Amino acid sequence: MPIASVNDIDIYYEVHGSGPSLFLIGGFSLSHHGFQEFITPFVKHFQVVIFDNRGVGQSSSPPTDYTTVQMAQDTSSLMDHLGIEAAHLMGVSMGTLIAEQLCLNHPQKVQKVVLCAPFAKLPELSAHLIKVEAKLLKKGLDRGDLLEMMVPWLLSTSMLETPGGVEQFLEGMLSDPFPQTLDGFIGQMHALIHCDLRKEIHKITHKMLLLVGENDLLTPPSCAEEIFREAPDAKIHLFENRGHVFHAEIPEKVAEKTLSFLL
Repeated sequence: MPIASVNDIDIYYEVHGSGPSLFLIGGFSLSHHGFQEFITPFVKHFQVVIFDNRGVGQSSSPPTDYTTVQMAQDTSSLMDHLGIEAAHLMGVSMGTLIAEQLCLNHPQKVQKVVLCAPFAKLPELSAHLIKVEAKLLKKGLDRGDLLEMMVPWLLSTSMLETPGGVEQFLEGMLSDPFPQTLDGFIGQMHALIHCDLRKEIHKITHKMLLLVGENDLLTPPSCAEEIFREAPDAKIHLFENRGHVFHAEIPEKVAEKTLSFLL
């Protein structure tokens, strides 16, 4: 099992394909498992690295509060472990915060950046929702029931109306053989809700592509527009009628936009 022992924890990772390096950084509560099929178009052009952030999957889940600074350092240390001097980054949801933090703290290690459902600070409404999730998990609510409750916040209306769409999404999310622990959930939640990079975005000079779901309820388009206004070299693309996890709903279109930007 490929493990990098860095920063007093173990990080699970996989390397697929060959070529310039592309790191995919997962979102809150999501392991590399969610990228297994998503990476198919990318491995034709890149050496794709998928991994589990601290607090999820097969990586360590220490019972402490995490920060995006720590998680960005984990990514940087994984690059060192693999002998990779610089890489393209693609972050999803909370992974966009980690990517932004990596750009700020280790700019020399970053080439181009793609951010899916990006934000520089999680909106208060979304932060409150996640805190309620944590309370319910502590009280023993089944993970599947909790995820089903979150479906309207994650999926687009068109996906909700697609026969079998919700069931397919839930099955994929719940099929991870290494479900997140409560310690991991709480630790990642702390990193997610306490990070505020709004005053730092203007320092990120890397070429950046912001991919946005028009109907995203968790991180609405205004979050991406805020980054777009501040980042010196950013482009933005809006996927109409799509929600927060549009990368899972329309992976082919996301890959097309991403490859056009990176290649």
